[in-house]
Amino acid sequence: MLSKLMKYDFRDQGRLQWPLQLGVLLGGILAGFCMSYFVRTAQMMGDQQQGPHTMQIVMVVIISLVMILIAASSIITQILVGKQYYQNCFCDEGYLTFTLPVASSKVLLSKVITGSIWILINLLAVLIGVGLFLLIGFGFDAKISAEIAQGFAELKAEFAQFSTGFDLTWFIIQYVALTLISAVASVVMVDFVVTLGNQLARKHKILCAVCLYFLVTFIISAVSGVISSAMMLTVMSAGEVDWNVYFSAMNGVFTFTLVMSVVITAVMYYITDRMLKNKLNLE
Repeated sequence: MLSKLMKYDFRDQGRLQWPLQLGVLLGGILAGFCMSYFVRTAQMMGDQQQGPHTMQIVMVVIISLVMILIAASSIITQILVGKQYYQNCFCDEGYLTFTLPVASSKVLLSKVITGSIWILINLLAVLIGVGLFLLIGFGFDAKISAEIAQGFAELKAEFAQFSTGFDLTWFIIQYVALTLISAVASVVMVDFVVTLGNQLARKHKILCAVCLYFLVTFIISAVSGVISSAMMLTVMSAGEVDWNVYFSAMNGVFTFTLVMSVVITAVMYYITDRMLKNKLNLE
């Protein structure tokens, strides 16, 4: 039954999510062509004109708007995930959802899994969109491509010089794990605040959920920031910085963030599941 719920949830969200993710890719392509035009015209003009060409200004504005929209797509994706959860569980559809011969825990699990998949799809779309922007905007210019490659080579050499004790493989594993957990955590948090807002407010439930979202995010960010900063300050206050010790501390911060995310996500998931089972309040 869980697989059927997931199939329905994924298809239901796909009506809005697929156009959004496609828009991210097309936006990256559009911004790339605009940047390519900007670079070529700048090279052709050289020193012949002091001020920027009007068309260059237009291209810069388009590039800025597109990149802002690409960055905002992650927020929009999260909003769409929360919208589907609210409509399926707390509006008219909720009566149908919770009269199905399936446990509320499976309903919640389906929402979390499919929502997390859409968060990851959006992340992939953003990475591809930015990659297309860079490839189209700069990749066709041999001189700029060579300068970028040289810059990366110098950065890699400098990094290797100061980080002999840094385990890059372990760092990548941690980063991938944190990315996956963050995708799940973002969906669980949305479901948590929507469910809690539905319980606390008789009217303006969505507004209550939004306020709770910002409050929970602020508390988690503040606690995490204070502890992480304290861990790093302990290293930085020791006088001359040993880069191996610094990167070791960074590993500790990553591990702490990973564990904290798992614990907080598990707690919010448990509370949301209990509220759906015991205190369901449909409109």
